[in-house]
Amino acid sequence: MTMKRSILLLPVLAVVLLAGCRQRPGMFVEQGILDFSVDTIFFDTLFTTFDSPTERVVVTNNTGENVRISEVRLERADEFDLIFDGIDADTIQDFELQDGDSAVAFVSFRSGVKDDFTRDRLLFRVGSETQDVDIEAYLFDAIFLQDTLLGGFGGPSVTGFAADKRYVIDGCLQVAEGHTLIIPAGTQIFFTPKKDENFNLISAIKVAGRLLVQGVPGNEPTFQQTRFGDRYEETPGQWLGILFARSAVSCEIRHALIKNGLIGVYQEFENTGVVPKVYLEGVEIRNMAGVGILSSSFLPNFTNYPQIRARNCLIHNCAEANLLIQGGGNCDFQHCTFANYTVDFSRRTSQVAVNNYLEVEENAFESYPAKVRFDNCIIWGSEEEEFVPDSFPVAGQYDVTLHNTIVRTTLELKGSNIITSQEFDFAKFEAPTEPEPDDRDYRLKGWSPAVNAGVPFPGIGTDKDGFARDGSPDLGCYEFRD
Repeated sequence: MTMKRSILLLPVLAVVLLAGCRQRPGMFVEQGILDFSVDTIFFDTLFTTFDSPTERVVVTNNTGENVRISEVRLERADEFDLIFDGIDADTIQDFELQDGDSAVAFVSFRSGVKDDFTRDRLLFRVGSETQDVDIEAYLFDAIFLQDTLLGGFGGPSVTGFAADKRYVIDGCLQVAEGHTLIIPAGTQIFFTPKKDENFNLISAIKVAGRLLVQGVPGNEPTFQQTRFGDRYEETPGQWLGILFARSAVSCEIRHALIKNGLIGVYQEFENTGVVPKVYLEGVEIRNMAGVGILSSSFLPNFTNYPQIRARNCLIHNCAEANLLIQGGGNCDFQHCTFANYTVDFSRRTSQVAVNNYLEVEENAFESYPAKVRFDNCIIWGSEEEEFVPDSFPVAGQYDVTLHNTIVRTTLELKGSNIITSQEFDFAKFEAPTEPEPDDRDYRLKGWSPAVNAGVPFPGIGTDKDGFARDGSPDLGCYEFRD
């Protein structure tokens, strides 16, 4: 009987001994390595003119024991603020974190430094050991323009932005009729994602007068969003666009980058000037959630000069279309590359479309004259039909021609020396397979059918990069170079 009793007591004794080796609830040790959701809190780009975002890091205790964090603090605490687990203090001491639990540290940037890079560290001391999370930020000095009207009150007739300066546009920046806005080379324009009560994007430049963007190859003004980091750097639809109203006249955008908006360039109605209403040269438009270039005419007669003339331009990666001309009008394009590949968005529409009518009511249409010409261009992408001539059957009202142009289509198009194919990489540039912009290089390969396929065009002696074109120029915005 005694022997049996001893054997039965062994499992009970083992349970008691094991329990004695485990940490009792409520007991915390000052040792262990914590886990962090990130190793660096990075504020990509901030502006002095409005509040910075708040970034966070999650700290988790996966040590197997309850841990007492002796101290949580910012190392310098002169340019950042800390809130840890709801506690707003420069230093938090003796914070207890049970095994398997997490706490959140919120860090915000409050520095007044301008155009400078700054660092700090978020420190977690457990016993004699200290772990840290790096904090990095760069603060831009910028001029803030909120719902601003330039001109219109009898003041100066010209506003000039400063070269190599940054401007933040929150809402609509309007250029009044009769007023000129000049944006020199190197200027950076940032647009907030501001929306109206119907959640429509409204941060934009709206030109009723004149806009002159004076970039040069290698020092292009930029028009883009205020938010940065991997999530936003190449994301469409973060601001509205550059809009040219009915009264806009003699506008020019030379050698600029316009990206990540809804509509890159939008012009409406007639041209009242004696030169193109909107002249684009060496402009890159990319990552539009809607349309790269949108022209709306709806006029009963041609204007004497084009509403839009584009030369050596690159328009690519726009979700709805790279170019949409609606309601007819007068536009022409020379040495432009239109490229659209459905790498990071879905698309079932052609990237270039020209129509000349409006459905005013069900089965009732109005027709408008269209005069659109493409010379020495490339229109290529991932869809079998990348060009749609969409005309209303009224004689003499639809004149859309292509000359010395490569286009991916199965249609018979009007013009001369139109090169077509259904081979995916027929144009022979780097057709992108990834969404990164570095993968989108539309410079020609030496064996491209676009090389030497053009004819000299008056007034175009260089390509988008400023390199000379020869007597047999290449199609598109880039001249091939060995």
